[in-house]
Parts: sequence; structure tokens; C-alpha cells
Amino acid sequence: MPDKNIDSILALDEIAPTIPQRENGEPKNDRYSQLLDRSDYENIEKQMMSEFGFNWGYLDYTMTREADINETAYMLPGTLRLISQIVNVADTKNPYDSIVFLDKSARPSAYLFLLLVKKMKESHLIEQGIQFPKIKFMDIGKTDDPWKFDSPEAASLMREKLPPKEIAPKGETSRVLIVDEFMDTGKTLKNAVRVFKDTYGVDAEGTYQFDAKKGPFWYRNNNKKLVEDANINEYVRNFLSLPLEELRRQGYNIQDLESFKYLSNKLPKPAFTDIYYKRIDDISKNIETTSENLNSILKQSGIEPTKEMLTHISVIAKTNIRILPEGIYDYYKTAGGRFAVAERGDRKRSFELRKMIERVSSLVVERMKQNDK
Repeated sequence: MPDKNIDSILALDEIAPTIPQRENGEPKNDRYSQLLDRSDYENIEKQMMSEFGFNWGYLDYTMTREADINETAYMLPGTLRLISQIVNVADTKNPYDSIVFLDKSARPSAYLFLLLVKKMKESHLIEQGIQFPKIKFMDIGKTDDPWKFDSPEAASLMREKLPPKEIAPKGETSRVLIVDEFMDTGKTLKNAVRVFKDTYGVDAEGTYQFDAKKGPFWYRNNNKKLVEDANINEYVRNFLSLPLEELRRQGYNIQDLESFKYLSNKLPKPAFTDIYYKRIDDISKNIETTSENLNSILKQSGIEPTKEMLTHISVIAKTNIRILPEGIYDYYKTAGGRFAVAERGDRKRSFELRKMIERVSSLVVERMKQNDK
């Protein structure tokens, strides 16, 4: 990776704010980003580069992203303005009820946001009594299958997984802020705002956390996003979207799906797939599947089935549905893909990213505290 040229980074006055100023009488004070200037970002960046080298600012050559970006100056001004925006309205009559960050790439951004808030409170840069809204996540992208946005089944599952009272406690008058990490075409944020309106009946606000019209350095590196998309293939999606009457006509017992749904939400994925593959294997061999066999598989995984689990496992032992268990598990677990799943790859890289975010947030708050004297 080419060396970064600190002198080539954009000055702060060349960066446009991401959060529009409101016209409803709310305070407009951007109190936190003003505590840092160009020299602060330069010094913090030098420290990060000395400690983490190549990993800090991983350059993906498939992106139109310069090698000499000051990553600290890229991430922090917009994040601090986002914190200011929330703090400024926290004590007004119209605070935010919830904040929704968009997976997958915004998950590390949310981690940065949360760490900064925590450390700023500990350093008394934010008053202890300030209450921050609940943080939630949605996995909505600009190139997702339209089914994910428009499916009534996915919307219903989303409301079950994330009930309206948790995300929009005031109903249609709730104030919700949806945060994407940066703006490319703007389609992702528009999709998310629309999906939220269709699902919860709330006109959410949308904003961007980072200033530049380019992705963060982890944007195209799946091992650094902390989460990934649900694995729902087209066959699973089409099968589960069939009208109930059509499923009955094809000879399926629709109550079986309730057992799939229940067990997907109660069992770890490996345990769910193990018992279902056992059933599929028995069907192919034309032998009977017993509940006892499925129960023993769970016990071998260290799971002691509850009475209710046993009821649903007995249904799986008789089902004639043959479908990839990984897909049906993710479908129910993630509301048709509207929520992300934990990454499945090498987690070492994600741990490295967490460590770097923790370090830069500490350096930033230390410098802010010094400048606040």
C-alpha cells in the first residue's frame, strides 16, 4: 500500500456537512466536531498508522478510492456531527425515539458511534443525563431483490422480530433516524426509508454518517463488515412466498412452516440444519424419522429440548417439505433477509477492525477533552 501523504488530505472546511440543519426551532449547535481541527486529525492519523500500518485504511483497488485518505478525517467529522444532532434534540419536545443503521457496511460505523458516545460520556463531554435513542439495524441495499422490499411476508416477519413498540413507540408520530454510512447513488437510503414507512407507518428521516462520496475502507471487504447478508436462495424465497392455498394444493401441511419458524428462532443454525438434514436424508431413503433420533442429535450438540421444542420437532419428523435448511433458517431468523447475520468467514479480520475502531475513538476523545479546556 502506498504511503499516505498527510499533507494531501482535504481541509475540514472543504468537507460538506452530512446532516441538514433543521428549520423547526431546534438547536443547530455542532458542538463536538468543532473541538477538533486539521492538526488534530493529522496527529491522530499518524498515531493510527504507526500502530496499525497497512490494516488502518485497507486499500481495495477495485474502488475509486485514493490511497492517501486520512481515515480519521474521513470518519470522525460526520460521526461527531451525528452525535451533536442527537444531543441537541435530546432535551426538546421532539427527541429521536430510535436510530437505525443500515447493514452491512454501516455496522462498523455504528460501533464507532456507540464507542464515541460511551467515551464522551465517561469524559463528561456529554452530560450523563442525556438519553440516547435505541439503536437498531436493517439490511437494506440498493441492489437487493425487490421482493425483499415489497414482500408482505417479510414485512410481517420484520414486525414480529422488531415489534413496532420497540422501534416506533409513539406510532406514526415516532421520530426515527435512518443512517447510511456514505452516499453513492442515494438509492440505499431511499429504499430503507420506504421500507420503514411501508412496514411501520412512520416517515423516518434519513442521513449519512460520513462526508465523502466514497465508501469507508472496509466497504468491499466482507471480512471487515462484522455481519453479512442472509443466505436465502431463490427457491426458498419462492416456496415460502406461495399462497397458503397453493401449498395445500401441492400436498403440504402449512402448519409445518410454523414449526420451521419456531425452531429457527430457538435453535442455533447448526443444530437446526442437522435435524432437518436428517429428515431429508430419511425421506430419500424411504425410512421413518423418529422424534427420538432428532432429539438425540440436539442433545449431542449440548441442547436439552424444551417441551415446546419437542412438539415442533415431532412435526419436523413427519414433514414432507424438502428445502435447503440454511435458507429456511435464515428466512425466518432475518425476516426474509431484512436483518443481517453474523459473519461466517475469518473473524480475525473483524476483531482487528474492532480494535482499530476502539483505538481511534480513544485517541479522538482524549484530544477533544484536551481541547475542551
